[in-house]
Amino acid sequence: MPAYVAPPKKAKVKTSSEADSARMLSDDDLLYIREQMEELDFVKKELALMKQKEADRVAAEMNRGIDHNLHTSDEQYRTPHRNVRIAMERGSPVTTSVFKQDPEYYQRTGLYNQFGNPIWGVPKNKDMKLALAKFSAKETYKGLGTGINEWTSRFLRQLERAQLASGVCWSEDVKMDVLEDHLEGKA
Repeated sequence: MPAYVAPPKKAKVKTSSEADSARMLSDDDLLYIREQMEELDFVKKELALMKQKEADRVAAEMNRGIDHNLHTSDEQYRTPHRNVRIAMERGSPVTTSVFKQDPEYYQRTGLYNQFGNPIWGVPKNKDMKLALAKFSAKETYKGLGTGINEWTSRFLRQLERAQLASGVCWSEDVKMDVLEDHLEGKA
């Protein structure tokens, strides 16, 4: 005996007035959305206030005379600390004038010779893999943007750490290859 096959259901066609009424939000829905937007604005303001308080606290701490010359050995240099001086500027070696301010410190990083010139080299493939999610330029949540500024900052920090770990400064071509490896889709 053949199996019963139900006839296909016909989709109900809505008139344009029915479709328009389905798209409209009720007053209660609009009130709820408005309240949620106000709450989000409040949270944004609170977050900005918290960031400002933290920045003020750090500035006050630095003004109290915290020693910025904390590093006396290579092991101490590798210890993360929020007052560590930079060994690089936005992923690139520091200028000679910056190097001359404290040559011993910069030589301890292993990235500079005694004259302040960067030590260039090619990293191993394992050094080029950053602990960073790929950037796809897609909005995770509508209206919040793609987060390109934050991702770029994280990328530069990871790039600097990778160069420090490899012990050599990387050429711009190598950095571009690393960037390409961490982009996805149309980004």
